[in-house]
Amino acid sequence: MQEETPKPTIWYDNLEASCATIKHLLKEEARDYSLNRFLRIARRVDEYANSCPHCRESQLQMESLLNEISANIDQLSKDHKRSFIVGMNLVLSHLRKSHKLISDGQNTAAWMAIGTGIGIAIGIILKNPIVGITLGMTLGLIIGIVIDRQARNKGRVI
Repeated sequence: MQEETPKPTIWYDNLEASCATIKHLLKEEARDYSLNRFLRIARRVDEYANSCPHCRESQLQMESLLNEISANIDQLSKDHKRSFIVGMNLVLSHLRKSHKLISDGQNTAAWMAIGTGIGIAIGIILKNPIVGITLGMTLGLIIGIVIDRQARNKGRVI
């Protein structure tokens, strides 16, 4: 019962076209800029822009980030990359805090770590750390997958 996402706006379509151009020009170096992730974030910003003033500002910031890359495509430095990633993460932070969105697999990873910690304690009690860690990780994996699936069904995954 996943919520239906609205059709992308012209803003998103233009951003997607700019990303495609940048990917083509940068070739293998494009993956350093996480442009696919950038587009997933942009898609969610686009969905909330009508109702959230911060998301409307984020649209301008995201355009600016891409324009900066495009304008310096022949002479990109580590500072350009850092600036781009930091800007993208600021927008992502807003989506997580204000709109309660999560990254795909985020809960699975967190609960596996929690389960491992619990498993170590169980392993000490059972005097068999391998069994304890295995049980804890398995339990954490199951809980994380269930929570991630619920988030995905509610349309809360970036």
